Amino acid sequence: MGDVSRSRRSARSRLPHPLQLFPKLLFIVLLVAVAGPSFGQSFIELEKNRKREIVDVRFEGNRSLSTPELQSIVATQAPSWLSGLSFLSSSLGPQLVDPEVQGEDTVRLFVYYRNRGFLDAHVSCAYRDVPSTVEAWQNVVKHNALLAANEKSKLPNIQDTVIFRVSEGTPYTINFFSFSGLENLPSDLLQQVNKETVLKKGTTYSADKFNQERLRVETILRENGYAFFTTPRDSQIVVKHPLTHTTDINMTFHTGPRVRNGMAHIYYDSAYQARGTVRPSVIMRQISLDSGAWFRYSDLAATERDLGRLGTFELYKVDLDTSGFAGHSDSIKEGTAVPVSIFLRMRSLAELTPGIFLGSGGIKGVVFGGSLALTHHSIFGGAENATIQTEYQPLPTSQLRWSLGGQLVFPYVGFKKVPLILSANFVTNELKNEYKEQIYEASVGSNILLSAPTIKPRVVLVPDISLEYVRRDISDTTFFMTTSILTKREQFNIPLSVNLSFDWSNDLLNPSAGSIVAYTTQFASPVLSKIFPTRLPSAAYWKNTLQLKTYMDASRNATSIFAFRLSGGVITLFSPEDTSRDISFERRFYGGGTNSLRAWGSRGILVSRDTLATRPQTGGYKSFEANIEWRYAPFQYYPAPFTAWESFFSDMRIAFFADAGNVWDRDVPITISTMALAAGAGIHYTTLFGVFRLDFGLKMYDPNPSSTSGLIPADASGKFLWNRGKFKFFDVCTVQLGFGQSF
Repeated sequence: MGDVSRSRRSARSRLPHPLQLFPKLLFIVLLVAVAGPSFGQSFIELEKNRKREIVDVRFEGNRSLSTPELQSIVATQAPSWLSGLSFLSSSLGPQLVDPEVQGEDTVRLFVYYRNRGFLDAHVSCAYRDVPSTVEAWQNVVKHNALLAANEKSKLPNIQDTVIFRVSEGTPYTINFFSFSGLENLPSDLLQQVNKETVLKKGTTYSADKFNQERLRVETILRENGYAFFTTPRDSQIVVKHPLTHTTDINMTFHTGPRVRNGMAHIYYDSAYQARGTVRPSVIMRQISLDSGAWFRYSDLAATERDLGRLGTFELYKVDLDTSGFAGHSDSIKEGTAVPVSIFLRMRSLAELTPGIFLGSGGIKGVVFGGSLALTHHSIFGGAENATIQTEYQPLPTSQLRWSLGGQLVFPYVGFKKVPLILSANFVTNELKNEYKEQIYEASVGSNILLSAPTIKPRVVLVPDISLEYVRRDISDTTFFMTTSILTKREQFNIPLSVNLSFDWSNDLLNPSAGSIVAYTTQFASPVLSKIFPTRLPSAAYWKNTLQLKTYMDASRNATSIFAFRLSGGVITLFSPEDTSRDISFERRFYGGGTNSLRAWGSRGILVSRDTLATRPQTGGYKSFEANIEWRYAPFQYYPAPFTAWESFFSDMRIAFFADAGNVWDRDVPITISTMALAAGAGIHYTTLFGVFRLDFGLKMYDPNPSSTSGLIPADASGKFLWNRGKFKFFDVCTVQLGFGQSF
């Protein structure tokens, strides 16, 4: 004990006396008081300029879920090939470390794992500096310390690797599953609910399975009169059993009363009364909610869809009217007929739509023209859509094209979903000193939806029959002859057309997933034309076209889409030696242009034994094309745009494409050597009206590079781009401007 006391006294004796420390403490206080503010400000400014650039993103511990899958759900991304375009948008440059963004990504990964049954998963985030960049930053800081502000060097970025560490744990399986709130359902519905459940004992738990089960039960209720059911927020109760890695799940519903459809009442938006109304009988024919039947949500959706197909209403809303029950659905008795409310807002009845088109036309040069359409959406007061449209093409000056047409669409004829389409068109197409073709056509057709609208594929049948008068002034040429004789030909035709399509795509205008298969056939026979005693020859042919389109979303958010198309067609002439029965120019196949082989101009390529340079402009009899296109959204770096600049460019896409194929004359075989190959890139911009496209196509393989007309001999010897030797850029590149997706 005495030794311990002596050691403590010895230690205290070695400490300096407080009076001895006072001068030193006073000096430190004065130094901080004088230099502290500037020192603190310099330190803050230094840290503010310390930028940490993300050069890599890694995932550790993810044994069950792949790294590409996890990368697709986080906002933190490693630099891409677009980083060099940072002058356009900061979102394209290297991403900087942001603890808030990485924190959100950590939560996003955690939720993603839990939704897939990993209820014990843990996720953390760490940063790993690249030592050489830290040293470079420190060296610049030391170098700047003794320099004036205007002489200091810019601090370099410190490069960081962001690491998301995952502890997955064992996925949980389902031990017990039950429903609550469905005890009072009729026995047949209760049996239907308990049959074929998605959540089965022993299977891995996941949020997707739970949502599938919830939607399954909701569908059963919605389709059997339960219009007011709700799913409480605490509808999912999951009890974990960590020792066995199992869960007990209970799903709760509030069914509400079971009701029937009552009488339908039509209401118009009073603020738009000047736009008029539609005959009530037309609207009532669109209603699928049969009075007195059990309410079905699918009938309500079908009613809204059919009202929208009329094309007359700007707004249409169908619902059950509970105003007579003081707005309280729970007070409605079982089996009550609840009135149906139909709220409508008319569109502007008359609309004027201008348009322009611009592109390359091969030997014709620049193709330019405009169109104008006038539409009335209820011309007779019954939702009949009438359109008059004209189109005029003044360029190139060597070719004149003009059309005038009209169409009248009645919403139904005989059956509710079978519209009647009447149309009349006049088209004149003239290539100076070569040909002039005029077509007068009147047709009757329809557009019939054969499948249930909510079920894929969407099957559509479009039948059409036309009366067609064709007048053609043409220079007849014999193969390998240089002389021509101008002759006049006339035809009277009754072509029958049928288009059948199967549509699995997710969007009618801009699909990002799914497939479309379309088959079109057109038949013209002199036998049909004899119904009318015109004494004019009639076309005799059978035209068949098949097209397959597929779309794949590699990004899961429509920012990286791969689109594929295969198409082919053949025209069979029943009297090939009789030129008076040939198919009209307008109905033949053409190659090149903004929706075809984009390295060739519109109607600018054909394989033929005919030596006439303008032969491609009159079309071919066989066609084949294969297209692939990658549509990428470079300005959607984060899930949502931040600035007005990024918001504007978020609708822009960069497209890379490859096109292969050609069009062949009837006496020319399809061969690999005459297949044209194009590749290129384009800038696409999505608007409410469609997609505007600016594409640049390169002739990667030209079956006849010596030709400037696009005419390709049957025995042509083609060359790849790198084998062409010396050439001008615009000999192999074509600029295309188009509207709407290429396919």
